[in-house]
Amino acid sequence: MYTQANEGQHIESGWIEPGVRTTETKNAHAAIMGAMPAFKIIGQFKAVEKVFLWDAFRQVVGKDKPTNYQSIGSCVGQGKECAEAYTLVNTVLADPTQKYEQIYEPYGYAQSRVCAGIRGNSDGSTGSGAAEAATKFGALFIKYEPSLANTITYTDDGKTLNQPGNVEKDWGRAGAPPKYIEIGKKQLVKSTANLRTTDQVRDALVNKYAVTIASNWGGSMKPQVKNGVLLNRRVTTWNHQMAVIAYWDHPDLGEIFYIQNSWGWFVHGICPSGAPGGGFWVLKGELQYICNQGETFAYSPFVEGFPADWVPWIF
Repeated sequence: MYTQANEGQHIESGWIEPGVRTTETKNAHAAIMGAMPAFKIIGQFKAVEKVFLWDAFRQVVGKDKPTNYQSIGSCVGQGKECAEAYTLVNTVLADPTQKYEQIYEPYGYAQSRVCAGIRGNSDGSTGSGAAEAATKFGALFIKYEPSLANTITYTDDGKTLNQPGNVEKDWGRAGAPPKYIEIGKKQLVKSTANLRTTDQVRDALVNKYAVTIASNWGGSMKPQVKNGVLLNRRVTTWNHQMAVIAYWDHPDLGEIFYIQNSWGWFVHGICPSGAPGGGFWVLKGELQYICNQGETFAYSPFVEGFPADWVPWIF
């Protein structure tokens, strides 16, 4: 589906843009945003040249996180799962008694729809619904229901994880089966916050917090390498949620950010910077366009919000 998209094609990937939301979804979004605390890093931290969250994943798991592939309009669940996975590996680095576990994405997608006030056979959700679901319903670890692993397949030598569209569709109608809700609540993201500027995104990443982005920003399917990075720019519209997992004050390009997509490992090409497949870098102005649409969120494992320098990185 997405791997066959034409250059410059508009793509409905599953983020429901504000103009077409139902009254119930608009009200749910307003309530979530109204109750969400403002983003603030608690304490002092040092400016750094770069932070690549995949370094933490490689340290903890021993390899890159497989890139998701969505077969229905479930991008909101994909971005949520990505942010939760990178939050979890940093939690393990901060507390070695913890263990990384694989997250079952369809659960998060389904519960994001519940929080967004969406039911029925349609696809899609909202970035705010995903952020609320992360703190209200948590993440479902496959270890608690090993049979769920049978619904997932891998391609590209294990680099692409194909999420089960049939389960996303089934659970997305009215939420995940009740027996999984109490299990998921054991793995809550404790805080989320709305980010309005790229400086806030930078500060979140510098302090090891993953970020989700939902907007109509659409880039090139095959971005070009520039100054040693796979650099994308806005050329169309994708109604889409993705995740931001790296920051770099690049010597030639200035501040750039790595966006992780959910359309497979090889869809955009491979970046010479060593980033995982399935994503691309963007300039600061591109990311600000996304932030301006209001559904960019940082994820934290702390009830109190976003403490500075909580992860003892050794990279």
